Amino acid sequence: MSMELPGDYTWDEMTLETLMCAGCDFWCLGVRTESKRGSLDSEAISYIGYRVDAVDLWRIEEIMKRCPDPTDRLCNCEVHQSLGRMDDGGDWNGLEGVPLDRTIPHLVRAA
Repeated sequence: MSMELPGDYTWDEMTLETLMCAGCDFWCLGVRTESKRGSLDSEAISYIGYRVDAVDLWRIEEIMKRCPDPTDRLCNCEVHQSLGRMDDGGDWNGLEGVPLDRTIPHLVRAA
């Protein structure tokens, strides 16, 4: 499942995804960010995943399912407000409180 989020201070577009591999029990939250700032031919894309326990992944997915339109980054529902929240510096921190394995962020790529 995926949800489009508003951009933050650094990124213009953000996508939060729940990702899993049934073969190896790898569960992660994928965060795809894209910046279109600068010249027309400059575009920066980052795609990183944070390993989580299955319970936390399912909990986030159930929260995301409550949004009436996960593809609308400008949706003003409670889910978008929670998962799209920013800190005082304007950086995204919508996963604050979710126990993420930040020791080695996993580079992930959509198939």
